[in-house]
Amino acid sequence: MINVRFIILNILLVGVLFGTNYEARKVTKNEYQDLKSIDKNIYDLSVEQKVYDTKRVANFIYLSLGYDLDFTRLKITSSANVKHSSSESVYNENDRTIDRNSYGASINLSYPLFDKKESNDRKKQIILLKQKIISEVRNYFKLKAKLHDLEIELKILTQLEIRAKARKLDGVGGFKDWLDVIRDIKKVNHDLTLTDLELSEKQQTLMSYVLTTRQQSLKEML
Repeated sequence: MINVRFIILNILLVGVLFGTNYEARKVTKNEYQDLKSIDKNIYDLSVEQKVYDTKRVANFIYLSLGYDLDFTRLKITSSANVKHSSSESVYNENDRTIDRNSYGASINLSYPLFDKKESNDRKKQIILLKQKIISEVRNYFKLKAKLHDLEIELKILTQLEIRAKARKLDGVGGFKDWLDVIRDIKKVNHDLTLTDLELSEKQQTLMSYVLTTRQQSLKEML
């Protein structure tokens, strides 16, 4: 006799995976159609490939940075030269005496010259930045590839669940065989959720590199 807790667990797993439309006691018409081509369906899913253009995305980010890549250091100095001239009394045609003061101010702009060592340091900073962008873009697409692989795995398991349910209802397969597939599906769903959250975080990191006006374009590339 099947343990009651075992049955409850089964119901919960089915509810989480398939929702209220899942037919536990019969093979639906659509599921039957899938069963007739299950081998081909699984094969097609298994050989499906994705290609990601990491170089194009990295170049786009590098050319759309939201800050000055050349490290331009034009300075507006806080010091100012103030000139003052005055005269205590000036007589005009009405014999009035007025005080006259005049002021002049200037702000100094300075552009520092780089020596050879400092110039080399700036070049190294640019190289390190490029390497960091390339690394983060690759990590993003590795995670995206993992997400795609999990999605394929879920589709394959869904096909296997149909087969396991049909065998269970026909008395050919056991209840545990079907439940093992359900548990595998539950695990893949959990991994999908975590991977999707991590991918979203990495996407936000990449988008923070670029100008606000270019973020939508980058999002479409990602």
